Amino acid sequence: MVHIFNRVLLYKTNNMSYYATIRRALTRKGIQYSIKVDGRRMYSAGWRYGLRGATGDGSENKSFDNSYSIYVKRSDLEFSKYILREAFGKK
Repeated sequence: MVHIFNRVLLYKTNNMSYYATIRRALTRKGIQYSIKVDGRRMYSAGWRYGLRGATGDGSENKSFDNSYSIYVKRSDLEFSKYILREAFGKK
């Protein structure tokens, strides 16, 4: 487990496929990580126009509903960045 005082943000995205790619790459290389998922939807139906915010309008891309923050140990940061460059094909 990555302790809260010894962790640093590696990557933040709202794209679920990027999130899954990063998790797979870190797991393959044995890097410990922790995640934080934040939802961005409004779930209060009691406010004016709140019902549409709670239910959506059907045209939204559900894979972008959450924000994913991926944290690694401070000592693993540089190696983790290298792993991400490999995973996404950047040099």
